[in-house]
Amino acid sequence: MSMNGADLIVDTLIKNGVKYVFQLPGGKLGPLLMALKKREKEIEVVTVRHEQNAGFMAQGIGRITGRPGVVMTTSGPGALNLVTPLATATSDGDPVLAISGQVPQAKLLTPYPQNPNISGVMNDSTVTKYAKEIEDTGALADEVANAYITSINGNPGAVFMDVPGNVLLAETEKEGLEFTAIADQLANTISDEKTISDTVGKIKQAKRPVIIVGARAMDESAAKAIQAFVRKTGIPVVETFEATGLLTHEFNENYVGRVGLFNNLPGDELVYNSDLVITLGLNLVEYWASVWNSDKKTVVDIDTVVDHLDETFIPDTLVLGNIAKNLKNITKIISEQNITDEWKSTVHTLQEKLLMKKQVPKTISSDSLHPLEIVSSLQKVIDKHPDTTVVMDGGSHEVWMGSYLNVYRPKHFFDV
Repeated sequence: MSMNGADLIVDTLIKNGVKYVFQLPGGKLGPLLMALKKREKEIEVVTVRHEQNAGFMAQGIGRITGRPGVVMTTSGPGALNLVTPLATATSDGDPVLAISGQVPQAKLLTPYPQNPNISGVMNDSTVTKYAKEIEDTGALADEVANAYITSINGNPGAVFMDVPGNVLLAETEKEGLEFTAIADQLANTISDEKTISDTVGKIKQAKRPVIIVGARAMDESAAKAIQAFVRKTGIPVVETFEATGLLTHEFNENYVGRVGLFNNLPGDELVYNSDLVITLGLNLVEYWASVWNSDKKTVVDIDTVVDHLDETFIPDTLVLGNIAKNLKNITKIISEQNITDEWKSTVHTLQEKLLMKKQVPKTISSDSLHPLEIVSSLQKVIDKHPDTTVVMDGGSHEVWMGSYLNVYRPKHFFDV
């Protein structure tokens, strides 16, 4: 059955489980909007008032699901308004697929309205993992497949496709491609037995071990594996702001709070004083190694990717692949950790210190709220309703909420 390029893109998105497209209408986006209208029972179009909002909403879908959220814009300023959300998604490790309509190929790089070289702007590693101008209608499904897989392969991030109007409108006999099986396989790799055994050996040698949980470990399967590992070893845990919610009330004796914003919390102090750091899915953007590893601690990195290496971050052991599966294999063969009484005492002292920092001051203003009053009130709600999701913008309140508010489910605390 013949279809045009816009139909081919939408058909491919639907075949791979995309449920939402976020967009702001514009002239060069018209063919894609028409294609989406034809399939409105299968895919929902969410219209916003600014392209930046659409980009951040797509990032939210990427963070929650682990699969790319899709955003579409018109050419020129419409696409340029995506630079901020795409750069944020790439920095934060959230998959996003951005598709922009463009002027016809014959008008590219000529004095024509809304005609900047968008793919050139986007083709910067700090903005996207992949940016391309598509030249052939028949290749559109292939290009969507490659962009989609690139967005989730390795460290997730944003990808961008710029599609000229004549490419969107041209007819093709091609059909949409389905590639979700490949996407599923990306999460199935595990490390070899020797690496697992070496990891266990390094952990057993430690006297003052600590676990840092990062954003790439933020899913239900990883959460269960982390909980089983902590339950068996008793190793204390800290979280980055982006990885909040991996531990339930059961692990209060192991939990020492957050790390990474101003490096002045009890959790940071625990990491400074450790001799072994187990990083679980830590994106170094969350917690720079130069802050906590200037004394060259032993580092065991359990992650899906090799992060940026420098003099403060060369892991002694790298356990590469699916975090949950690798951690399960480690837990199977590790015995209870011999944590010294001195380290247990340090953990307890820092937990007490964290509790003191969370206390609402005894003397407060009668005509205003102290931030900790808000934190305390919200904590009571979350304790009664642990499925509560907290979403907050950046600012001073982010510091208070991020430092002291506990949630007990992965991906239920969003700092946007």
